Amino acid sequence: LYNADNATDTGVVLEGVYNVFRWGDGAVASLGTSFTESQIRALAQFNRVIIAFDSEKKAQMKAKKLAKSVSAIGCKNVEVVDFEFAGKKDVAECSEEEIQEFKKELNLL
Repeated sequence: LYNADNATDTGVVLEGVYNVFRWGDGAVASLGTSFTESQIRALAQFNRVIIAFDSEKKAQMKAKKLAKSVSAIGCKNVEVVDFEFAGKKDVAECSEEEIQEFKKELNLL
């Protein structure tokens, strides 16, 4: 997981590196919507996992599958959120203010 060393209690799972750059600390990238067993184990180490893949239908289906896999090996606080926010479908498209607002909605601030 890209940037896992900068996430502590909560891991916000995004698809790509540029999304992590926009989000900041606490975000990790799965580098796409596919994931490996080692990524699932790494995510299960967090107390809270928020999966915020892009809002396309296929990405949201993959997010739900990832959430089920992470929950199955021990993380009890796993959420999938649809990032369709302010008419944007990707974290990298958002302004700093929009990201801060989304973080507040997720109780991360």
